[in-house]
Amino acid sequence: MELSKERTAQDVEWRLGGELLEELLKRSEPMDRRLAARAARFDVDVHQPHRVAVFETGNDDVDVRAMRVASARVLADQPRAVLVTALPPGRVVLAVPRSMDGSVESLLRALSVAGGGCAVG
Repeated sequence: MELSKERTAQDVEWRLGGELLEELLKRSEPMDRRLAARAARFDVDVHQPHRVAVFETGNDDVDVRAMRVASARVLADQPRAVLVTALPPGRVVLAVPRSMDGSVESLLRALSVAGGGCAVG
């Protein structure tokens, strides 16, 4: 029962992080304090550069949770700093802070496996 609660809480946190990434990607005007504060709750500094990777799965039914679990395993010390979301059709977008550049290659490999061998762009 307790594990189920923890998994549900983790899923909610990941979903909220994904919604934050979607909002950041759609944003065309300058960053406001409210959005920057919301990002900070996810350990994301919107004023620092990030790498963005787009995974093309070729499948509209992407298992985003599997991608999030894979990223959390690779980045166990800072799993919240990476945002993951799905965008139709069949794309998964990942934002990684530049401070984590040393982990990017292993992260991309793990996500490619979790996504069923998707291409990275």
